[in-house]
Amino acid sequence: MLIIPSGFKMIAPFLADVDTSRTGRVYYRETQDRTLIFKIQSLIAQHFPSVRFRARSLFVATWHEVGYFSQKYDKTNTFQVVIASSGDDSFVLFNYDDKIQWIKGEGKGPHPDPPAQMGFDSGAEHYQRLPYSGSDEAANVANYSNIGVKGQYLYHISDKYGKQIRGPPEKEEIEGSGTDTPIYSGEIPVDEDLAFCKSENNCHHTAKCVDYATGYCCQCSSVTYGNGIKCLKIEHPQQLNGRITLTLNKTRSFNLNRHSYIIITSGRAYTVVSSIAQETGLSVILLDGINSFLGFLFGTIETGTSKNGYMITGGDLNHTAKVTFETGEEILIRQRFFSQDTDLHMRAETNITGTLPWIRSGAVIVIDMYNEDFVHTEPGVLRARTTRVYRVDGVGKKYTWEQKVEFHECIHDPSINRPQVFRHSIKKIYYGYRQDKQTISFIAASGVRTIKDSASCQDVNCGDNSRCVVSDDSYRCVCNHGYEMENYECKDVNECTQKVCGENEECFNEPGSYMCRCITGYESEGGKCKKRDCPEQCHEHAQCVYNYNTRSPKCECNAGFRGDGHYCELIVYSCNEVNNCGKNAACVYSPEDGRYKCECESGFSGNGIECSTTELEENCENCDQNAHCFFDTERLYHHCRCNAGFTGDGRTCTYIDTCRQCSPYADCVFEQTLQQHVCRCKPRYEGNGQQCSPRRCPRCGQHARCQYDPERSTYRCVCEPGYTGDGRYCQPSTSCHLVNNCDQNADCVPDRRQSGRYICECKTGFKGNGLKCVEREISCNLQNNCHEHAVCVYHDLVRHYQCICKSGYEGDGINCRRKSHETDCAIDRGVCHAYAECQAIRGRNVCVCRPGYRGDGIHCSAISESQNYLVFIRGKSILKMPYSHSRDRGKRISSIPDQTPIALAYDCVEKQIYYSDIESYTIRKMDTTGNYSGIVVENVKSEGIAIDWISRNMYWTDSRKKSVEVIKLDGTHRKTLFNTKISNPRGIVVDPIRGILYWVDWMHDNPRIEKANMDGSDRQLFVHDDLKLPNAITLDLPTNQLCWGDKVLSKIECVHFNGVGRRVLYKVHGREFGIFDMVFSDNNIYWTDWTKSTISNIKWNANKPSEPLSTPTGGHGKMYGITTITDSCPRNTNACAHDNGGCRFLCLPTFGSGRTCVCPDDVDNNDCSSAALLQM
Repeated sequence: MLIIPSGFKMIAPFLADVDTSRTGRVYYRETQDRTLIFKIQSLIAQHFPSVRFRARSLFVATWHEVGYFSQKYDKTNTFQVVIASSGDDSFVLFNYDDKIQWIKGEGKGPHPDPPAQMGFDSGAEHYQRLPYSGSDEAANVANYSNIGVKGQYLYHISDKYGKQIRGPPEKEEIEGSGTDTPIYSGEIPVDEDLAFCKSENNCHHTAKCVDYATGYCCQCSSVTYGNGIKCLKIEHPQQLNGRITLTLNKTRSFNLNRHSYIIITSGRAYTVVSSIAQETGLSVILLDGINSFLGFLFGTIETGTSKNGYMITGGDLNHTAKVTFETGEEILIRQRFFSQDTDLHMRAETNITGTLPWIRSGAVIVIDMYNEDFVHTEPGVLRARTTRVYRVDGVGKKYTWEQKVEFHECIHDPSINRPQVFRHSIKKIYYGYRQDKQTISFIAASGVRTIKDSASCQDVNCGDNSRCVVSDDSYRCVCNHGYEMENYECKDVNECTQKVCGENEECFNEPGSYMCRCITGYESEGGKCKKRDCPEQCHEHAQCVYNYNTRSPKCECNAGFRGDGHYCELIVYSCNEVNNCGKNAACVYSPEDGRYKCECESGFSGNGIECSTTELEENCENCDQNAHCFFDTERLYHHCRCNAGFTGDGRTCTYIDTCRQCSPYADCVFEQTLQQHVCRCKPRYEGNGQQCSPRRCPRCGQHARCQYDPERSTYRCVCEPGYTGDGRYCQPSTSCHLVNNCDQNADCVPDRRQSGRYICECKTGFKGNGLKCVEREISCNLQNNCHEHAVCVYHDLVRHYQCICKSGYEGDGINCRRKSHETDCAIDRGVCHAYAECQAIRGRNVCVCRPGYRGDGIHCSAISESQNYLVFIRGKSILKMPYSHSRDRGKRISSIPDQTPIALAYDCVEKQIYYSDIESYTIRKMDTTGNYSGIVVENVKSEGIAIDWISRNMYWTDSRKKSVEVIKLDGTHRKTLFNTKISNPRGIVVDPIRGILYWVDWMHDNPRIEKANMDGSDRQLFVHDDLKLPNAITLDLPTNQLCWGDKVLSKIECVHFNGVGRRVLYKVHGREFGIFDMVFSDNNIYWTDWTKSTISNIKWNANKPSEPLSTPTGGHGKMYGITTITDSCPRNTNACAHDNGGCRFLCLPTFGSGRTCVCPDDVDNNDCSSAALLQM
């Protein structure tokens, strides 16, 4: 016979063995009868006034005068169930006849049937029983009600999974005073107060009701014990059965059987657990607490007023225990206890996960006796924290048990609001493991007493960050100031989330406290933060900023200008830094000028910014009267040009009104931001444009003076005689005409910048500072002179770029030819290293290093696992662990409470870990030991980071700005590559060797994987079909494979970087797939999963995953980013590897061994282009 809760979904008006073979009938129907629907809706509206419900149909089932097994008809019962449904919501009405005559059948087996049960069961942990259900007084169900009508019960089932089963909201069971016409009417011949108490709390039939100020509570009689809802006879022993699910030390065992027996009179608890594997048997002995907790429930009462756990909870409870060993292992025990069924047996479902210390076979284990105090901290909650000692072969070690017990408690009893302590004393422990039967046995003898005289708090251990306080004749544990209770631990309160600091102040959280500091550029004065201004006025192209080194404000030139902040001048750029050449022009290096310049291509002429065909006609006819005929010496033709103060194409010129007011030392220019012409002082002049005067010197250096330079028509700082320098920094002169210190390829010539001074100057064809000169050489990264089957790469040995023939070709890079023959490792196995294998890849047989080794296959070296490992994020912690199962499980390297790291990336050059923090909207970095290195970029919400270790750049996706951006690894020169047609970007990877970046975007209507050159050009849709929610992405450079994980489709797929060969690597069946991030390493893919606490992995050529890697202790919560730490970088290069590719700001590689010099976002493109033009 099923017992509620049964594990099956059911609505049970009368769960018993009904027999209709000799008497009775069962009727059922579905109806839309309006009269019946109106009647049930009126009943619902009266008792559930806040629920809006409109029934569409009714299901009615009636058991009329039915007998019981076996073919008995001397007693009959009549009852009914009515289910009203609106399609989305349901109500259930139970009706019982005046008299229930029988409550159970005669039984079909060796055991008698239990009494009838009435109620609901969701099939999981949610259920509801009616009064007297399953008891010997089950017939009394016809005498009570929860809506005031004898024998009627109305319940609301508002969730299709049965998680919300509720009676009327005011009083779930109310006395019989309703006026509705029942199917079976009659008075309720019981005391109203008693009926209310019994029905309200489902009191045990032997319990009494105690009247408190706010209501009634159940209390067991003197010959029984319990919480009033459940009462047991004192002399009866108790049995408990159940299953235990273990996940211990990477060994998984399911459905272990647990059998427990408790003798109440002596407080002894016996537990046997079967099917324990030999390798874990001795370690499981350390979990004796699963048996000793029964001693707390049923231990002997040491004083007359004491209570054991069953008297407090009634045996229906949740028990959680966190066990921490001093050696670092942790175990989490979760137990769900169900009170006695109709056979008076308890049931417990236990789940144990974590890691136990290893104990050698044959070791002798002794667990010391101990006391543990269960503290009643709040209604329905008990907590305990105990440090125990176990000894292995006489060597003692400590381990801590932190326990929490949750249960239902009558809210009307005033004692539940008074802190109480129940001391559980373990007086004897026995345990043993039988290898032949694979069973482990626990025996414990316990006693429980209530501690009343506790004003001294001397016996209380409240735990970390908490203290014991005296309250009346008892005590309680409270968190220290600045801490609050969370998951039965006192956790630090982040006061900074409550805006505790004042205006212009920044809040910093500290353990148990916080600190307010003035923000950058402000200082504390009179208890307030006031702005600090620069002592002198800054230049018009500068701003006042706070200098962290000097801890004072200073003037700093704006982006695009240089100087000391008091004097700023425009930075000029070459075309190799800003791509400003014309459509028919190219940026080339001029050895004569020693710089890059724009030159028109063959067939075109011009200044390189504008190029037109050389076949232009000379034409100055029809020039405007305010224009003149101008001969263009670059393009070698005549054309009309408007006079100064006029604008137009030369054939039509209009007067510029604003230019009339310009100073002779000013130009009339068009201001893009204002969209109008303005007067702007010429270089080396200052003023408002209408009045311009020679610019005075900025602050000159020591041994310098300010003087007017008539050639430049401006003032400048000049070093005093006997000193050399730029006027800002002067040092004693070491002129080359006095000391012959020039290079042999240099001449000592007069300094054109300062009379009377001589400098060393490299001869034509050489470059350098004059003291050292080397021959100029135009490398292939400056001019594309490599063969079509060659690439331009930086060579470490010669320290410059060279043309190298591609695989399968030979030559000097300028001229390449296909190799006449190559040694095939399939023919000659000896060409491969001893630790390499010959594999067929893309139609060729090549040598590939075995797992655990790296190299080109011809030469392989072992990978040092101590310097190569995984780094991942779990909760707020960053942890590291080895690639495979080993005794070294890794450790936590960083945990910052006020940060939430999400994405991870690693720079193999400087050994820095980069991570995004979505709490502060920053990307930060630290070294591999967890030492914080600082903030790299601010104002970013990133869930994906990628490092170009060759070009020294970092790429990321921003889910808030919906963008893809790049920045130098030192935190300078930030550039937005894409901010259009992006919805939900997440994972991102880069291929700095080929100059390609890939990112995933799980926009709901069109999920996709995109790719582009790493400078933002040639953006393409890479994968777009058969995608739902691509979260993670990774790239394996040796095999050229791009792989991604789709959370909704529950699979991992891979494709070649050129888009061919797409295949499913792994498909998940039958469970949730919560992949977040993934990484390639040594022919393996590792990934994090929100639904797991382990690291999943699969080999590249396998058809199923390898065994998951257990993570080290120290992290709690969901798994996020993952990356690999390597002891060295891949031996590759690109066009940006040396000297930043010759770029001033960002050097971004492109496909085909190219590169682009890019300006950051804070340098205006117009200024960038005009600056480059000025330098030409």
